[in-house]
Amino acid sequence: MRLIKSGDIILNPCLDCVFKALFVNSKNDFRELKALLSRMLDREVKKVSLINNEPPSTNFDDKQVRFDISCTFDDGELADVEMSLNPTSYERHRMEYYLARLFMMQKIKGDDYSKLKMSYQISILGDNLFKDDKIFHEFEFYDAKNKVKFDSLTRIITAEFAKTISLFDKNPEDMFPKERLLLFFAIAGKPEYVDLINKLVEIDEVINMLTNTLEELAKSYELQAQAITAQKRQIDWKLDLRSERSDGYREGRQEGMQKGMQKGMLKGRQEGRQEEKFATAVAMIKKNLPTDIISFCTGLSNEEIEKLMEENK
Repeated sequence: MRLIKSGDIILNPCLDCVFKALFVNSKNDFRELKALLSRMLDREVKKVSLINNEPPSTNFDDKQVRFDISCTFDDGELADVEMSLNPTSYERHRMEYYLARLFMMQKIKGDDYSKLKMSYQISILGDNLFKDDKIFHEFEFYDAKNKVKFDSLTRIITAEFAKTISLFDKNPEDMFPKERLLLFFAIAGKPEYVDLINKLVEIDEVINMLTNTLEELAKSYELQAQAITAQKRQIDWKLDLRSERSDGYREGRQEGMQKGMQKGMLKGRQEGRQEEKFATAVAMIKKNLPTDIISFCTGLSNEEIEKLMEENK
């Protein structure tokens, strides 16, 4: 076990490219994916194999920044594991669709439905989808009127790591294993939480393993660049969303005032994005990343980057 030190690079596992590299990793017999499934299903998963599915969307204007992994495990059960940073109002319907598609992938002969296996949709959500304070939910068919379970072969399991704020005052040793895992997802890659991450590493062998793998992945400049670009994309989307909401709030104002405010918001957004580029570049400079990688990720010129290097010696 090696604890994290200040300055160590731990990639954010919630970013699509990092999530893929971390869990679609056959190098160690998918040990990271098996650990994730075991925690989310509250039972040990011993064997996993991937199912070919659609590649992740490259349309980053889509508000749903996500990557999903379809797999079979143990005695033929199936799961679709998905990281969705920005769940939308129709997220529930997406989950049902993905689960139905996964369930229908099973091949049976004739009408021998006894051969069908359990199928799970496991969605890890960046923002809150449900209005309660529960971090985890598990859904199945149920007759709510008569309070009768259907005993179905499908489950939708959700985990909302925005709600892990309730865990910050809790001793990690008193947390359930999957609470510790989700808290790790929420804080990994954030330098201000190094002490808390180390507490999790010390008492949880799964988090220790994931941290070691993330450190190993961080040795790839290419993946670092992809992660920074993905983080920028996420920040830009949130800036755009706030601006859209602000625009909607101001609808109905006088046309001249509205145009002036829109120009001001546009200017403010552009300035905010430029400041974000500078902040990202400074962070990369402190990690001694090459100038060409910094330029590629931020869009800044070599001259701008060199000036930042001088200012941050």
